[in-house]
Amino acid sequence: MSPGFSLVAASEAIARAKAPLVKALSLRAAGLVGVVKSDRIDGAVRRMELWQGIGADVADGDTVRVIAGCNKSATTCRTKFGNFPNFRGFPHIPGEDWLASYPVSDRANTGAARTRAGG
Repeated sequence: MSPGFSLVAASEAIARAKAPLVKALSLRAAGLVGVVKSDRIDGAVRRMELWQGIGADVADGDTVRVIAGCNKSATTCRTKFGNFPNFRGFPHIPGEDWLASYPVSDRANTGAARTRAGG
């Protein structure tokens, strides 16, 4: 499959496929998988570019499956795929913005621990 090709895809597949994979289903490329670098919709045709070729060319009439990708966020796992029980990330670890946090004046800012050890 060359790094760039065009295909006609159903609108639902287009809506669900963020960071997708492409798996060839027919002929010489059957079973081979490529990672999509970019894609865009051009009228009724979806144009995809792969990061690298997958070892066989796609010809007219070949069948490929566009597999919806994952951005590794808990929200996407829950809302897009309904698969939060199998999410293996850490959704409650603070992001890098915690470095910019500061004390709040309406609470005691003693610097002590929030709970006492042993009690």
